[in-house]
Amino acid sequence: MHGGLGPQLRMVQFLVIRGRIVARCDPAYAGQSRSASVGGTQRQERLSINLSTGFPDVHYQLTTPDVELTIHVVAQPDGDPTAAPTEVGIRKQARSGAAQPSVLFEQSAEGDFVLTVEEQGSTTTRRSKNLWQLLLAEPEQGRGQLVPLLELLDNSWRLADTTVAVKEALCRAAAAADDAHTQQWDALIAALASPRFAQRQAADRALRAQGRQIVPYLLGIDQTQLDAEQRRRIKGILEAFDGPSEADTPDRVAYLLVRDEQVWLALLNDDDLSTRLCAYRQLERLLGAAPEFDPQAEEGVRAAQYEALRQRLGEGGP
Repeated sequence: MHGGLGPQLRMVQFLVIRGRIVARCDPAYAGQSRSASVGGTQRQERLSINLSTGFPDVHYQLTTPDVELTIHVVAQPDGDPTAAPTEVGIRKQARSGAAQPSVLFEQSAEGDFVLTVEEQGSTTTRRSKNLWQLLLAEPEQGRGQLVPLLELLDNSWRLADTTVAVKEALCRAAAAADDAHTQQWDALIAALASPRFAQRQAADRALRAQGRQIVPYLLGIDQTQLDAEQRRRIKGILEAFDGPSEADTPDRVAYLLVRDEQVWLALLNDDDLSTRLCAYRQLERLLGAAPEFDPQAEEGVRAAQYEALRQRLGEGGP
């Protein structure tokens, strides 16, 4: 981005929170709007930022002889200003004759991620519910195509390095899992859905009594399996200990994903043997049975076993 445009993005704070990109209005610029363009015949750029509602609306376009790049980021005005639902779209379209892939990245306000890469007439699409899932499942496309585009929003993110650190943190979190605690906490989460108010209150107090050690467990719960009362109470407990809008760190991401079968499935495909062994052991715990996969087999054997396991577990990976 042109040196005259880049600093204007500081009007908006971009964060990754629980695997989602969040755009916030910097309070110092609340209510302002900016629009600028620079360039000549070979390179043209336009940037507009609208903060009039208190929720960022950002649009950027770059055009060169080889590529057209567009970015739009829209935070939804019905959300919490500290972590509003944010829609993100980034499209890098190769122009005629350019020897580079076309890339489309989308984050919907509802929580879905889609990465589509078109190269040499072949198109691949990967869907995910979490940015970190996407980067773990697609390490090559992540490093080569997606990360450079996302870091146009904030070049301090260092997403590639963080993804490596997340893998290491995931294996530490898996090794430290306490099954006895997990069974106890599972029962308390179930009690949050009790028809008896007194039982719900007792379960809430018992979870809060665990202190900050309960945070990793709560972050890893599949919210889609909970009712509204459970989700409300868990949100309250998390905010009491963890705040509503802390930016992701490798350890926080590991807590979020340590019970995610699809993440561990993706890590069975990792180049590093120790990571594959860690993923195998954690999948065995999560599935209750040993996966039909040999982490130490040759690459071709592993690829066939991985594909069969991916098909059996469904959803086509993270």
